[in-house]
Amino acid sequence: MRKIDLDFNGISVGDIDVNLKHLYYFTVVAEVGNITKAAKELYVTQSMLSKNLILLEKQLGVSLFKRNHHNLEVTREGRFLYDKWKTQIKAFRNDIQKARELGHIGVDKIRIGCFPALNVLDFMKKYTDRVSEKKPGIFIEILRMNNNRLFEHLISEQADLIFAFVQDIPTGSDSYEWKNIIRLPLVALVREEDPLAEKEQLSFEDLAGKNILLNDPGGCIPRKEWFFKRCEENHMIPGAVTMVNNDLTAELNVLNGHGVAVGISCVYGKIGNSVKEIPIENEGIDVAGVWLKKTPQDLKEFYHAILE
Repeated sequence: MRKIDLDFNGISVGDIDVNLKHLYYFTVVAEVGNITKAAKELYVTQSMLSKNLILLEKQLGVSLFKRNHHNLEVTREGRFLYDKWKTQIKAFRNDIQKARELGHIGVDKIRIGCFPALNVLDFMKKYTDRVSEKKPGIFIEILRMNNNRLFEHLISEQADLIFAFVQDIPTGSDSYEWKNIIRLPLVALVREEDPLAEKEQLSFEDLAGKNILLNDPGGCIPRKEWFFKRCEENHMIPGAVTMVNNDLTAELNVLNGHGVAVGISCVYGKIGNSVKEIPIENEGIDVAGVWLKKTPQDLKEFYHAILE
């Protein structure tokens, strides 16, 4: 493929390799003025966001920020680009929405994201059946990924609808709409040798002093906050809380005697007969179907119908 190389007063456009995501990240950082806060709002890591900004400045040959210890101040040239790009990004999104409404994009295919449960199809079957019932012949693509990537795919419009835990929905954002669909019971996964395995039901207080293995998919801050709040409300002090990268890791470490995993029933595969799943009394996690607020109205109605 031939490289496009247009030259305008010494600026070689063919040498500038940036995409819309780079520009969008820049506008958010310019508004917030702080890498940490911007990364949280964008649902990306600080290091990734910093690298994107450095790459953008290098590609453009322009200094976008003045940096101090904690905050970033937009330079004069950065402010000029921010004003231009902010308007263009908004226009770009509006154009896409209008095109979707005119062309009915999404009618013959739906991309559904879901948390990475080991038996996710059992959980989703009721909803995918409704999709097929209401839209015969529709192609359903399932995206199974961690919380951060779910929301990244939704905000970048690589997913149409996602299933997420309510406490994981980014707070303070007006980009999303959602519908609570089910409350899944919270369970503890313990070794058969653990004294807790003799119980048929646990209270939160039963977990006091235990090393708790909690799934941490890519730095899920809302989930951590939720768990520690529940500990405080129940006056329960765990021996330790270990964040693990996925539910399979949690389950394997329970098997190896490294603690008690806490999560929802449908995520665990229950390896062999050496572990036991015990419900935690009066505890559960709400699951919601989430979509973008700017989704066309006819698709919103479709989502509501399949989530009934």
